[in-house]
Parts: sequence; structure tokens; C-alpha cells
Amino acid sequence: MADIFISYAKEDRSRVEILARALEARGWSIFWDFTIPVGKTWRQVITEALDDAKCAVVVWSSASINSEWVHEEAEEAQERRILVPAMIDRVKPPLGFRRMQAARLFKWAGESNHPEFRKLLDSIEAILSASEFRVEAAGQKPTGEDGYVRSELESAIDTNKTESSEAKSVEPKPHPKAPDDKTVPPPVPPSPPTKRFIVMAVIAMSVVAGVVLYIIGGPEEKTPFEIEPLYERVGELEHAVAESKNREQLAELSSQIDEFSHHIKELFEPANRAGLGSQLEDIQNRLEQIQAAVARKIEALSEFQKSRLFVEIIPEYAHIQILNIDEPFQQGMELAPGRYHLEVNAEGYKTLIRWIELAAGHEQHLRFELEK
Repeated sequence: MADIFISYAKEDRSRVEILARALEARGWSIFWDFTIPVGKTWRQVITEALDDAKCAVVVWSSASINSEWVHEEAEEAQERRILVPAMIDRVKPPLGFRRMQAARLFKWAGESNHPEFRKLLDSIEAILSASEFRVEAAGQKPTGEDGYVRSELESAIDTNKTESSEAKSVEPKPHPKAPDDKTVPPPVPPSPPTKRFIVMAVIAMSVVAGVVLYIIGGPEEKTPFEIEPLYERVGELEHAVAESKNREQLAELSSQIDEFSHHIKELFEPANRAGLGSQLEDIQNRLEQIQAAVARKIEALSEFQKSRLFVEIIPEYAHIQILNIDEPFQQGMELAPGRYHLEVNAEGYKTLIRWIELAAGHEQHLRFELEK
């Protein structure tokens, strides 16, 4: 039996091997690369390994999100509550798995101190610990003569039934006669052992409740949750994108949208507890639309709003060069909006080096006089 089953697409084998070796170095047994024994099929080997695993790590990538096998293995692990997701590409997980936070291992190369890898280890350790607790708890339950593993409550009920049966099976004795031949009132029968039964039942129920709460993570707490500030932030981002005029501003906004979208994903659990999960999904959809608008606007600025650059130099025979592009300088040349590193030199004069900023869709006229 392997501690961890890794579900992945075969196209990602070389990258998944790094993850498997890192987990093996923690002392865990890993099922990820296998051979098919004689007499068994590939499906049988996979099914048995997943059934026996205590934890399943699904690796989402550009290839695995389109793999039916990976989907099926992830669904099985999610149903057993042993799923730990990780992403090695910037992809959107399939429907049904998007609300579960995944470790973001996009640029991870096996470093043990990587923060996202540490999150993955914490999630795995939590599931393995819960699995060991369930096994230990099951091993401590009393077993009946028929081999059935009985709970403490069932044992208490059996004990009470046995004692009650013994009490009923006692032969009633004839009532003694008084001297005047009047019948003496019968003695009060002993009370059944209900007090002991109730105490044991309460103890057993407390133990069972404690185990269940430990496994599922305790009762859900109603977390105060405000949705309005999130909608306000979405509106601010929409307005900022509409007002942006250059690619640098749009690139910065794109980073802000990605960061905010990641924050929204982390809020799904408390939002669902507060009954606001559908509103959070709406916000996530709007962020995706804003990000698409940013991409379209950047593309439009790059293709249709180039700037023209004119530079007047004294002396006129000075040589002009733009250091951060390959194309040689020409008067009136078209350039995309952005920053350019300009160098002007002439024999007998000091070299001039200057950064210039070109706005979208404008002609830029510059004039420099070199010093001797």
C-alpha cells in the first residue's frame, strides 16, 4: 500500500518525477511510475493502487485538464476526501475542482523551502494524519463473537439486554402468608440497570462525535463575510482598465487582477458558509472578463497606436541609436508605446545617453545639442 497516489498526464512525466522524488525524500511511499504485473490489466493496477492509497495528489497541467483518466482519478479521490491538488501550469482546473485551493508549483524546481511546496506538504500531512487516526480508532473497537466490529454504544446496548434478560429469567417466589391468612404485598422488583446504560451511551456518543468532528475538521463556524467591498474593487478595476492609455498601466492592472482573482478563490469556503457562493462566482466571472479586456487593449495598442519619433541633433552629422531595439534609427520611425534608451554621439562631442517615453498614437519631437 502506497501512502500517496500521484495522478498526472503522461506528457508531464519528467516534471512529476521531481515531485515524486521530493515526496519520497520525506519518507512516504509513492505510487506514480509502475509496471503491469503478469495477469493484470493497466486499469486493475491503477484502481487497486488508488483504492489502497491514503492520499492522492492530482497534478493539473495543460495536458492533464484534458485527460479523462486524471479527471476520473481526481473524482474518486475527492469522493474519499483524500484529494490534494497541485498546478504545474497556469491553467483553470476542470469543473468540480475549481473551488479547492491548489499548490501553485509553476516555477518550482524541487526546492524544499518553496512556500507553495510547503503548503502541499502541510495538506498531505493533514490527510495522512487523519487516515492514521481513523485506522487507530477502528482498531480499538470491541469485537463480538460473530467477528463484527461493534461500537461502544452497541456494546452498552448488548450489556443492558443481557442483564435485563437475566433479571426476567429469575423464577418468582410465592408470597409468604401472614398469620391471619392475608396476602403480604409483593416486594418492589429491582430497577433495571438504566442508569448504567444511559451513562455508557452518553460516553459512547461523545467519543463518536469527537472522532467525526476531528475527521471533517470540526463544526462549520459562521464567518462574518462582506460581499460589497469585493464588488467595489471589481468596479475600480473595470474603471482603471477603461481609462488606461498605455501598455505599462495595463500590464500593472493585469497583475492586480491576477492577485485579486487568487484572493477570491481563497474566499470561496467562508463565502459558501455565509450563503454567498453564487455572488463570489459572479465576481470571478467578471474578473475573467476584465482580464480579457486588458489583453485586447494591449493588443490594440501594440498594433494600431504606434508612435512616430523625430530627433533633431546639433551637430547634424551626429549618429543616433536606440539601444534597446535592433532596428536602426530613422527619422519618423514607428515605435510601440513604451520607454526607449537613446544614444547620440559625434566625433569631438560628449556622448548623450537618455531614456525617453513614447505615448500611444503621438508624434514625439526631440531636440538635443551635444556638448564638446
